[in-house]
Amino acid sequence: MKPIKMYTTLGCPHCRAAKAYLEEEGLDYEEIDVTTTPGARNELVARGVLGVPAFAIGGKMVQGFHKDQIMKAVKKAQIG
Repeated sequence: MKPIKMYTTLGCPHCRAAKAYLEEEGLDYEEIDVTTTPGARNELVARGVLGVPAFAIGGKMVQGFHKDQIMKAVKKAQIG
């Protein structure tokens, strides 16, 4: 299992930018498209997340493409 789960939708420009950022940083992630992955949207809603991109990193959820919050969660989870 990859250390970062990234929830996306097809055609989301913020999702594309976030994927590029994770790749630039050399971070391994699993992409989960909430429109095609059964139960993914319900999983996010259950966690109180209503938009994408969203990230599950070491038990913490980060909603939106916020580099500082993503990297803070990555460092706390000791990833990379």
